[in-house]
Amino acid sequence: MDQILLERTLFNCVWYDLVMSDSGGSWLDTAYGLLSTSQRRYALYYFLNNEDASLDELVEEISEWESDVAPESIRIALHHNHLPQLAEHGIVEYVDSDIRVTSKFDALRSTVAQARAIEDDSRSTQSPLMFGSGSESVSEPVSED
Repeated sequence: MDQILLERTLFNCVWYDLVMSDSGGSWLDTAYGLLSTSQRRYALYYFLNNEDASLDELVEEISEWESDVAPESIRIALHHNHLPQLAEHGIVEYVDSDIRVTSKFDALRSTVAQARAIEDDSRSTQSPLMFGSGSESVSEPVSED
């Protein structure tokens, strides 16, 4: 079983590199770059279970995650920043107010699902993510003096 998982992971890395890379960057840089902002990440979470959406639907969904942000601010950020960036990488097609995921989203799907699971888990425990184990766990970066 571990061998199959390793082979699948290696295949996915090569596949992601072919599909996701742009201007010589790695698929990992692209994937984590797309996940690096909450609103774009929440949009990608939405597309785990939906193939298409209107801008209004996406704004409504993200507003539930970010209740402290005005829906109009979310709309502007999606329209001018996040959706064009996803479209630039071929993850979605964005025409007028209609958004549809492309087949390239499949290359990113498992990474998005893992991010969602981690974020859902950290929200349910209401604690910061911990790095390390045992007594050396830290919840903030350690600075070198």
